[in-house]
Amino acid sequence: MRCMFLFLALSVLAVPPASAQDIGAQLRVTATGEATAPPDIAHLRAGAVAAEPTAAAALDATSVAMADILAMLDAAGIAEPDIRTTELRLSPRYDRSGGSLQGETRIAGYEARNIVEVTVRDLDALGPLLDELARAGANEIGAIRFDLSNAAALRDEARIAAVAEARRKAELLAGAAGVALGPLIALTEGTPGVERPMMGDMVMAAAPSGVPMAEGTQTVEASVTAIYRIGD
Repeated sequence: MRCMFLFLALSVLAVPPASAQDIGAQLRVTATGEATAPPDIAHLRAGAVAAEPTAAAALDATSVAMADILAMLDAAGIAEPDIRTTELRLSPRYDRSGGSLQGETRIAGYEARNIVEVTVRDLDALGPLLDELARAGANEIGAIRFDLSNAAALRDEARIAAVAEARRKAELLAGAAGVALGPLIALTEGTPGVERPMMGDMVMAAAPSGVPMAEGTQTVEASVTAIYRIGD
């Protein structure tokens, strides 16, 4: 029985590993594809900032202004889910004019901030909306960011472009090497690309009475690694 086990173990060790000819020659390529589209929504931050002698007065001032801002946004057709508070803060303002060596720092008043983020789904209305925000009492407007409502569809276009580019590169390399390009045997996707604004082909988005805005375009990238079998 012991001899039989020894014979079986030697038989397993004697099996040769798969050779390079068994696996076949391979060609690995990495490619990137991209898809570009104009943005169709915008995100912006707007709100009220007030400095008053007392905390209550500062908070009241921003609350009154924000009530007017929210009423204006409602009248402009901005849906409630597209408005959310991102900053609500009350902090003291210090008088340091005397310098730290000449006395204690004293509180000179209070500053209140009430800021909302607004999603605008009609870019033609963006310029006039900025005007209306200022008229409604918003004294802080900024962080305007253009975006895509359906970025997933654009990312799929970028993936398709990446696969096509991988095939093109593989055909080019195989032809240059004088070998035939065989079937695709593996395909993996890299880290999803980040949407990025493009600076070219800027379009003025605002109406004549609104603040001029440059939309630009959004680009999404995708990368893939493809492995093809090659031969003579």
